[in-house]
Amino acid sequence: MVGQPFWQTPWWTHLPEQQQLAALIRRATSGETIRTETQHVWADGTLAWLDFSLKPIVDEVGQVVMLMPEGRDITERKQAELTLQRQVKQEYLLNNLTEDIRQSLDLEAVLVRAVERSRDVLENDRVIVFRFVGHGEGPQTAGPEALPPGQGEVILLVDDDDSMQQALQSLLVNYNYSPLSASSGLEALDL
Repeated sequence: MVGQPFWQTPWWTHLPEQQQLAALIRRATSGETIRTETQHVWADGTLAWLDFSLKPIVDEVGQVVMLMPEGRDITERKQAELTLQRQVKQEYLLNNLTEDIRQSLDLEAVLVRAVERSRDVLENDRVIVFRFVGHGEGPQTAGPEALPPGQGEVILLVDDDDSMQQALQSLLVNYNYSPLSASSGLEALDL
């Protein structure tokens, strides 16, 4: 890629960090060593995380004559960090829900709080908690956003218990949703 600015090469054009990279290069040409974490797309199209640095190379009078870019693949570490962050969030949620249950005997209040906390911690627009009442009565939704009527939206339902799957499928159909069912995550991927 001779004659082309580094930030405009195919390795960077797909990323929102492209303009940030141009600014980092300007700083490095002033003699500053730059180190940051960024994403990169490999030739096969997979997205990777890189520990990326730009090191200025100077001549005998201290003028920057070239920059040495260097990147180390830290994808596994970033994935482990994200997994750990997700687990910490889930543990936080479970601890708070457990505390809510200990402090109140009002099931509706506990379920409403569970929906609110789950939505906040899991960063979802909508969380629906199903409550099963008695034998044969089937699932009921709980919380401030009880299941709203649908408009034919497709919902993926994954559960390895056939009777649970049938009950939830029936509920979703009654609310005008189109459920797709799978008994495992692998089966769901094949749908």
